[in-house]
Amino acid sequence: MTKLKNEQKYTKIITGGLMYYYFNKGVENLNINIDIKPDYIVINAGGRVKLSSSDLSKLEILKNPMRLPEFENYYDVLIDYNDSSNEISNIDGLSSIIDASEVDYDGEFLSIKLRRNF
Repeated sequence: MTKLKNEQKYTKIITGGLMYYYFNKGVENLNINIDIKPDYIVINAGGRVKLSSSDLSKLEILKNPMRLPEFENYYDVLIDYNDSSNEISNIDGLSSIIDASEVDYDGEFLSIKLRRNF
């Protein structure tokens, strides 16, 4: 599999994880933008959601991503979108496959920016 094809696969996993999280939080008007650069991909997601302080604290894991390249083949398994009772595990999984992130919430609008280096 070429490098770009492999990164496209992970871009799909990341966007799917973001959509899953936002939908479980009752998003209104979700926007996702993917910016492909020569050496990295940036995924921006934003939408209107109501989050509790507990939700916000759980999102903190995205602020300190811990990508482990030696586990690339296991990332698909880490993020299980079929288990609706454990949506936060998807966020945990996302933090394992990204290199940088920004999370902002103004009380109504949640913005998540994730970067994955090639």
